[in-house]
Amino acid sequence: MKKITKLSFILILLSIISCNKEEPKFPENLKLNTTINSGCLNKKSSFKSTYDGGYFEYSIIGKTIEIVHKNLQEHCAADMSFEMVINSDNKIILKEVDNADGVANCQCYYNISTTIENIVLGLSYQIEIWNENMTVLLYSTTIYT
Repeated sequence: MKKITKLSFILILLSIISCNKEEPKFPENLKLNTTINSGCLNKKSSFKSTYDGGYFEYSIIGKTIEIVHKNLQEHCAADMSFEMVINSDNKIILKEVDNADGVANCQCYYNISTTIENIVLGLSYQIEIWNENMTVLLYSTTIYT
């Protein structure tokens, strides 16, 4: 009888402990770091009429998500960066922004990357990457940490 009582006590204690465990909450202090821009990888002499958006990669390093846009095609004077907005559904929206003063009459491929810091492990993050005017969705994914 004592074995059953001890076992029951242990099971009740474990259920109480597991019930009190809080789910991780979406962090309020996410930080977008400075964009790293590769500079022009290869120069083309004229504008290309079709959009060639390259491709995206991401990785999780500790409490940081690194996002890389590889082979982004822009004009040769582009000064690309990311801006971040978090909407009411905790969706992370990144915009690729060209900070150049003007445009050049040639095309280059760039690799640009940024990191989002202070993520909470155990959560999933829905990320969308848009062009500067929010007219073209370039990439969308859910990252599970």
